[in-house]
Amino acid sequence: NMFDAIKKAGGYTENAYPFGGIYESREAREVYEMAAEELYQDFLDNLIEMSQADLTQEVPVSEDSLELTEELKETEITGRVIADFLNEDQENPILVKDGDMIIIPEVTSQVYVYGEVASEGAALFSSNSDVINYIERKGGLKNTADKKSIYILHPNGESQRYRSKRSIFERSPKSEIRIYPGSIIFVPRALDESAPRRLAAQAYVSILGNLGIALASLSAISDD
Repeated sequence: NMFDAIKKAGGYTENAYPFGGIYESREAREVYEMAAEELYQDFLDNLIEMSQADLTQEVPVSEDSLELTEELKETEITGRVIADFLNEDQENPILVKDGDMIIIPEVTSQVYVYGEVASEGAALFSSNSDVINYIERKGGLKNTADKKSIYILHPNGESQRYRSKRSIFERSPKSEIRIYPGSIIFVPRALDESAPRRLAAQAYVSILGNLGIALASLSAISDD
């Protein structure tokens, strides 16, 4: 199983961050690739439908929607399966198969903020900071930001959508979403109705998942 493979590799080092561990399944990747293709086709169908909605009126398709569609197409699909690398005594441990991959990154003190913020990049983790604190520490939101939705990818692969009741500047309770070292906060660009929020959310989760693996991979080889 997964833990047997880790033991054969020498076990966790002192600097390991098991909570941010990644298990990539070859079988899962094949399924996700099919789902991504369907999502991309949904985007195309929706854009075509919007452009032909009423030929008597101009129904422009925004460049932002087109860019998101293209970005989704170019995003490398991963086969990440959410796995618990902290609890070895599991009733149904993951069975590793040929072609699968396990990445254990180095422990980090950073939280990553990307998207429509003044200054993208890492911010030092603080247990007293919430989503908005980190955004403010990176210079705040741009005028182009979607102030109603923020996406968070946690080190263990779980993703959440931050929602405020009225405005992004009115904080939800801090306990609503916990930020961990290694979490990625992504503020998308505001889109018009040519990209339904459901499709956009699926695209952002896919794009974020790929970014999370890229950062973990860099961390895992940082000592080489």
